[in-house]
Amino acid sequence: MKRLNFLLFSHVSFLLGVLFSTLFFLEGLQLWHFLILFFAGGALAWFFKINIRFLLIFFFVFAFGVLRFLFTVPDLSPSELAFYNDPERSIELLGCVEDEVDNRRDHTKLTVSAFNIVLNGDVIPVDGKVLLTVSKYPERFYGDCLKLRGILQDPGEFNGFSYSNYLARYGVFSVMYRPQVEKLDFKRGMSIFDMLFSLKSEFEQSLNEIFHEPHSSFAAGLITGSRKGIPDFVMESFSLTGLTHIIAISGYNITLLIIVVSALFGFLSRRLRFLMSVIVISAFTFFVGASAAVVRASIMGVIGLIALQFGRKSFVVLVLFFSAVLMNLVNPYILVLDVGFQLSFAATLGLIIFANRFEKFFKWLPDFFAMRESLVMTLAAQVFTVPLIIFHFGRISIISP
Repeated sequence: MKRLNFLLFSHVSFLLGVLFSTLFFLEGLQLWHFLILFFAGGALAWFFKINIRFLLIFFFVFAFGVLRFLFTVPDLSPSELAFYNDPERSIELLGCVEDEVDNRRDHTKLTVSAFNIVLNGDVIPVDGKVLLTVSKYPERFYGDCLKLRGILQDPGEFNGFSYSNYLARYGVFSVMYRPQVEKLDFKRGMSIFDMLFSLKSEFEQSLNEIFHEPHSSFAAGLITGSRKGIPDFVMESFSLTGLTHIIAISGYNITLLIIVVSALFGFLSRRLRFLMSVIVISAFTFFVGASAAVVRASIMGVIGLIALQFGRKSFVVLVLFFSAVLMNLVNPYILVLDVGFQLSFAATLGLIIFANRFEKFFKWLPDFFAMRESLVMTLAAQVFTVPLIIFHFGRISIISP
């Protein structure tokens, strides 16, 4: 138990380091804020007689979390693409589409990884990503390399919404609107992702042929998490009723997969069902493109399976925090900027801590059609998510349970 507590303490310390360094970068916190935190932490440690070993670990791991975030902040040197953001100047840019093509109703968004900029006749090697807004036709695909001419600029803010912070979690610090696009005669990218994106596109096209709108887009949302064609009034209805997670790749989708696998392979042992569920979740993750949101939901789903497999709450809490640390090691922006990550983490923590407590409280409720279990799980998940929903969206659905 002491070892588990020590590891959990280390994970929390790292996440706190990422949290405060992110706030420092985004909100302009001053160095003296950090000094106050350090001295306050030291005073509390002395007052509660915390082991000096834990205190040293906190300072070391906290500092590591700060440094991990700082390494992701663009230094705006001439080798960084964002260095050339200038709304008054048109430039020529060479890069390749590095992510799934995002086709909207009247335009397409492309995430392009740049490798060269042509400025005043000079070819300058650069590193960085730019989000393009281009016309739907001609079609562009993953791996296409393009020559672009347009205005490179900061994402900025719109009506109080920080588009810069929103894109920062994807490592994007530049945007281009309606640039001139010329396709080059070579491609870059991994063939496995090319195949997966093509398969997903064909699957969604099949849904469009089978169902009318908005039903085809709704089906795509349920299965692949794509919400591009769903009308705004439908999205607003899902938001008001607290059911948006149904049409986004989240723990809901992963739970459905686990239920189906458990039903299909009910004749197998518990351990084999666990392995089959992990295999199916992994296959589903790659099928829908392995985006950050899907990876997050898949990790949370696997954590739930681990809870059932080992039946140890303390172990599962540690795994949950370890997964958060792992994801923030890869991308430390998600802790503050990715609301989906926050909600998934909070819901899973609520399930781990409160599900059993609520189960005892609602024993009087009949379990007809799993009504009691569904209510217990919903309420447990909402203990920590409701404050986040109120903070981020300023409203809460009282009928969502």
